[in-house]
Amino acid sequence: MLYTMSGGSFEQVGTNMAVALITTFYGILFSNLLFKPIAVKLEDRTNQRAHTLSMVVEAVNLISERRSPSYIRETLFSFLAEYDDELDGESPKTKTGESND
Repeated sequence: MLYTMSGGSFEQVGTNMAVALITTFYGILFSNLLFKPIAVKLEDRTNQRAHTLSMVVEAVNLISERRSPSYIRETLFSFLAEYDDELDGESPKTKTGESND
């Protein structure tokens, strides 16, 4: 677009400017309506998998330490409780009524 400005043809500059604005508009539209929701879904799936793998690692670690099955079960349930709190957007302290200082 700027290359044609030196030629003195403002009609060509206007046409190129219109194309540049339309492509910018389509880029913003596609990024917000199509690509951003896909990225959010992929990020959520990645976080879920990382959380699941950390639970598996913790379970294997507890088994190797020869902890009791009830202790392992309660530890893994605490992982799920923390994960649910993250999904709700609240910390465990605010759910029990304590202040979050």
